[in-house]
Amino acid sequence: MNLEDRLDSRLAKLASLGIAAACLWLVSAGGVEAMARTAGLLIFTLAFIWFGKYLEHYRGWAHFRLVTQATPALLLQVMGWVLLLLYFAISLRSSWQ
Repeated sequence: MNLEDRLDSRLAKLASLGIAAACLWLVSAGGVEAMARTAGLLIFTLAFIWFGKYLEHYRGWAHFRLVTQATPALLLQVMGWVLLLLYFAISLRSSWQ
């Protein structure tokens, strides 16, 4: 089983969902606005983790630039994990203060 298959497994999806839920729980002390802002970022991040294989084939406009080549699904999924863990670290740090 290669790295791309491991990142696309059900276990990886459940783990990412658990980390996202932990992030929301950690920022819940900040109120509904903080939770809504965090949920928006997490949905974007989870999309990279869960749907990297589908996003790989996207061609078109993205932030006023034309995307003409495929972005490897592995890169999208790894980027999603990095962002998710970064959000978790930030949520954990903000809950301590």
